[in-house]
Amino acid sequence: MCGICGTYNFNGRPAQKELLGRMCGLMAHRGPDSEGLYAAGPAGLGMRRLSIIDLATGDQPLFNEDRRLAIVMNGEIYNYLELREALLARGHRFATTSDTEVVLHLYEEFGDAAFAMLNGFFAFAIHDGASGELRVVRDRWGIKPVFYFAQPDLFAFGSEIKVFGALGRRFKLNRAALWDYFSYGYLPAEETLLQGVSLLPPGCALRISAGGKVARERYSQLERKPEWGKLSPGEAKEIYFSKVENAVKLSLRSDVPVGLFLSGGLDSNIILHEARKHMAGRISTYTVGFESGHFDEASLVRRLAAEQDLKATFMTVTPGWTKDNFSRLAGFHDSLAITPAFLALARLSEAAAKDLKVVLSGSGGDELLMGYPTYQADRLWKYFSRLPAFLKTALAAAAGALPHPPGRISPGYKLKKFSEGLFFHFEKAHYSWRTIYSESEKDSLLSPEFFAAARRDSAAAYERAFADAPAAWDRLERASFADVKVWLANMGHLQSDTFTMCSSLELRPPLLENELAEFLFSLPLSVRLKGFQTKSFFRYCYKDKLPDYIVGQAKMGFHLPMAEWLRGELKGWAADYLFSGGDADRYFRRGELERIFAAHQGGSVDNSFKIFSIICFLEWVNKFRGLVEE
Repeated sequence: MCGICGTYNFNGRPAQKELLGRMCGLMAHRGPDSEGLYAAGPAGLGMRRLSIIDLATGDQPLFNEDRRLAIVMNGEIYNYLELREALLARGHRFATTSDTEVVLHLYEEFGDAAFAMLNGFFAFAIHDGASGELRVVRDRWGIKPVFYFAQPDLFAFGSEIKVFGALGRRFKLNRAALWDYFSYGYLPAEETLLQGVSLLPPGCALRISAGGKVARERYSQLERKPEWGKLSPGEAKEIYFSKVENAVKLSLRSDVPVGLFLSGGLDSNIILHEARKHMAGRISTYTVGFESGHFDEASLVRRLAAEQDLKATFMTVTPGWTKDNFSRLAGFHDSLAITPAFLALARLSEAAAKDLKVVLSGSGGDELLMGYPTYQADRLWKYFSRLPAFLKTALAAAAGALPHPPGRISPGYKLKKFSEGLFFHFEKAHYSWRTIYSESEKDSLLSPEFFAAARRDSAAAYERAFADAPAAWDRLERASFADVKVWLANMGHLQSDTFTMCSSLELRPPLLENELAEFLFSLPLSVRLKGFQTKSFFRYCYKDKLPDYIVGQAKMGFHLPMAEWLRGELKGWAADYLFSGGDADRYFRRGELERIFAAHQGGSVDNSFKIFSIICFLEWVNKFRGLVEE
């Protein structure tokens, strides 16, 4: 695990190690153990290493036998030992025992076909000194990010956008992408807030060569395997247990200790259950709690820790901690993929990084097995969308009259979002369940002078993802496909990468090991989503293996009591962001900011997501002003 970066000069000038070193310095938090630089003609590579596999000889860049090929890589290859044995049989010689060197020799042997042979999560770059080509590759699930831009004289890439600050270049603010941000709370496609800077999509590779040529190719696409689409629950259960045990076993390959982020939820407890089969001694777990009882899962984990003799660490996120740390942490979120949950993730990571370099998490289960409440809304849409318009309008009015009591996302908020979606076709309705601002709300909020040419239909990113799924799939299967392509790749993984790596901590999601994830995604809809019970397949598999208080509880989700905090201890903090003038007045209409804030304080609506998304953007502007061309 590390941070990687690189440049390719299209003007023929030699790459500069000093420049690469400055780029690496801007992401030193990703790899505190060592730095490596490489320059050969117009191409240069840089990396900051967090050493996990082959601590002694695994420093990068690494080279093949004749030093024609050089590589820097961020991530882990689960099946590197098996691939290494196959390459040894073909005559390859290795100078290290690292997984990165295996990737290099695999590419030397198989070329581009090597990419699809990798089981793990990664972003890497390989330079071929003979052909002059540079290849930049991202894993099929998008777990590890890589950003890039291409201008007439220069191509550059990096694990984080901030490394481009070392290049002395500024970029126009991408106003159309910003328009989308206020719908999603993140950027739903490869665009970033810097015009011309892109996020490489999952399962894609770039080919860069002299003369300014940059080509993008897809080497992997999310597919469903027909042989698994006809399984009964019992048949699926038997195969699943074999695959999940192997996935967790592979994810534990490490030369340093491994821990676990543990909540009271089903997914992380599944990982714990499977990990116990392969880990000796007490397992180190990390759990975040809150002073609000509606949100706190620590009591469940304390019970688990006592029953299973876990080495459990607990920490709390409070409004005071948030005020003290928000601005500092915001300096890491250059991609602006951020929800209130980032505060808990950052707190967890800081605690775990004091003891470990690697933790496992249950990420991916909600997308693969349709665990979000939005999938229940999708099912209900089929029936309620047929209602006459006047009844839909009445339902929306009733939703607006419901109270918003303290606790997790309130019934009133859910009903409001659901009723709004009934006026849309299915694809747009699915997208709308998660939106923060509707198109009309953005018109009211955002400065018309600044956003005049930026307005577009923000649902388009989700609609494109739906269109990429086979038409023969059920609409719910296509919704799951779209969530993996849009939400998980551009929000879930980016937020996780940002706020674990800012503490020099590697996060591994075993549920997204290739074979297990493909299997779960390929299961029949009747197995993946049974009735209105979330993750019914997991509950079926573990009803006799996990405690009833874990298997039987309703999905809670990873939420913070932000709505309560913004009416209490964070009220003044938020007001300072919204009403201090300057950037807030440039981008937003003051009157609408006041209305949104006052409505939230009155308790009649929950505007916490709306307020938080504005605060995050304003802090982004403050932190990354040096990259933006005014």
